[in-house]
Amino acid sequence: MTKIQAVMFDLGNTLTTDISLTDGLTSIEGSSICDDLELDIKQLNALGDEIDRCIAKLYTNNNTNQPHWLDIWQQASISIGLNFSSYEIERLCRAHLKAFVRGCTVKPYSIPLLKYLKDRQIPLCLVSNMTGPVDVFDEGLREKGLAKFFDAVVWSSEISFRKPNAKIFELALKKLNVEASKDIWMVGDRERADIIGGQALGLTTVRVIANQQDKNSSADYVVDGSNILEFFYSS
Repeated sequence: MTKIQAVMFDLGNTLTTDISLTDGLTSIEGSSICDDLELDIKQLNALGDEIDRCIAKLYTNNNTNQPHWLDIWQQASISIGLNFSSYEIERLCRAHLKAFVRGCTVKPYSIPLLKYLKDRQIPLCLVSNMTGPVDVFDEGLREKGLAKFFDAVVWSSEISFRKPNAKIFELALKKLNVEASKDIWMVGDRERADIIGGQALGLTTVRVIANQQDKNSSADYVVDGSNILEFFYSS
């Protein structure tokens, strides 16, 4: 098995189990921002669904560009007939994503795995396509006890491109002060963004699957929650 010089991890549905953006948004029903904007549960559901659709589109049609998060929330609002100022959209988006992050849970294997790699002095970088204000995501990493394990973090929302764009992986490599090789591992749940993206740079890829329907992958290795720790412990 290829030795491990450094590891890049995806976040959502790799290290955490994510709720839907709709569930995150409806959870703030009755909050001050919803009262100020006079948003009821029906509107929150519709807006959440539209935001989910907008985000899903970012993963299709070979897209590697990262739009500004405010533009996505504004576009979704307009699509369902809601018109808010930029200030109102930012307030709503921040409240929404804070609730979303709170609702996401750390997978049982994540902290033991990260600690194991860290104890072996293997540099770790988080490389995520999450769309939104990065300070909210950084705070979420700290609150969930994940931030301390990473030597570097790359959020697509900080830059103008997203996985599988080679630039985001190259930035991660630069932050880790390593060069692309099979000794650098990319671990993620998405075939195109994480696996194909990592393979394009010659990285060793590990796909984390939630069900056996996804086991047909081009990744070097395929694991799930039941065997990922054993896999890395034996690497």
